[in-house]
Amino acid sequence: MNTQVCIFFPSPHLAYSPTTIHLYLELKKHFDVKIIAPYPSKFNNRELPNFNVSYFSDQPSGIVTKIKALCLFLFYRLIQCKIDGKFVYSYSVLKNILRYNHIFKKESSINKEQLIIAVDMLFLKVATRYYNKVHFVSLEIEDEFLPVLKTIPDEKIESVIIQSDERFQYIFGNRRIKCFLIQNSPPFIPSKFRKINRFDKLIFNGTGTRIFGIIDFIEFLSHYKGLYKGIVKGNIVDDVRVEIKEKYESLIDAGVLTIDEAYTEHSEIVDYISSFEIGICFYNIDSIPINKFNYYSAPSGKMFNYLAAGVPVIGSDLPGLRIIAEYKCGVLIKDTSPMQIRNAVEEIRNNYQVYRNNCAIAAAKFSFDTMVKPFISYLTNNKNNA
Repeated sequence: MNTQVCIFFPSPHLAYSPTTIHLYLELKKHFDVKIIAPYPSKFNNRELPNFNVSYFSDQPSGIVTKIKALCLFLFYRLIQCKIDGKFVYSYSVLKNILRYNHIFKKESSINKEQLIIAVDMLFLKVATRYYNKVHFVSLEIEDEFLPVLKTIPDEKIESVIIQSDERFQYIFGNRRIKCFLIQNSPPFIPSKFRKINRFDKLIFNGTGTRIFGIIDFIEFLSHYKGLYKGIVKGNIVDDVRVEIKEKYESLIDAGVLTIDEAYTEHSEIVDYISSFEIGICFYNIDSIPINKFNYYSAPSGKMFNYLAAGVPVIGSDLPGLRIIAEYKCGVLIKDTSPMQIRNAVEEIRNNYQVYRNNCAIAAAKFSFDTMVKPFISYLTNNKNNA
């Protein structure tokens, strides 16, 4: 019987988490794997029918949980439970820890010998209450959980998957925990790196929020009166959808802007993107604190999809996107004004084949299947230590 691996995923967006999906697929080659996650409930989410997923109903915290959390919160404040001068537990943190206790308690009662992988900080904390060793996949950095993680002994965190040394140090400092640097990237398949069959549209892929620059992109298309065409591929949040309808519907009618919110399978997204010319991967820095480390330092998953598709990238000049500059597979811009975007587009067009060739080099370097091999080898060699 193969060793069992259980991945605890914390949000209803499993279908939009390529790291978790690719990790599952690679682990399936060596282990019996299942994912435990909340039912899809937002955007154009759906269950993953060909995956072994146990979905649970993610209900808001009940009154009993809220009262318990409040009592614990007051108790910890009373005894001045602090680390580095900061209170360890906020009320919201305690409420969420209590909210998910039953999920981990139930699973640990079924099989405590599984290899456990917890995605993100909340589930790491809860998992270490029920398992002696937990592997941690860090996707989002939530600052309110940083003091909480300091309460987890090093020996309980078997390993960490994270995108960069800087992000590891931000969370764990100098703690000696086994670390694997794995990007939020697809496997690179050279046969999918095909010839561009359209050279007239830019693509904005991913969640359509102001933070991720969707309005800046559409405003660029509007500013130049149809000189450029673009497509938005992904889920758009409600307030942005309303704004597009009110302000930019004429662009859609004129064929300048296309909106495609249909779900595309993770295995098909690179093929889809490869039909376009340039990928948009910038932030609206006026919408977020530029020093918010989670955004500032995160290599974007859609950037890696663009690279794997052979589509040069326009990104924000931030540390998390420095791969674009290092591999010369696109252009970084200081701001998202229409002129800055246009200059970047024209720079890429003037040297398109060079940028495209560099996309292949970067995509091969950061191919998920290659980067995850040391982690899988580690699991295989240490599977009896769960």
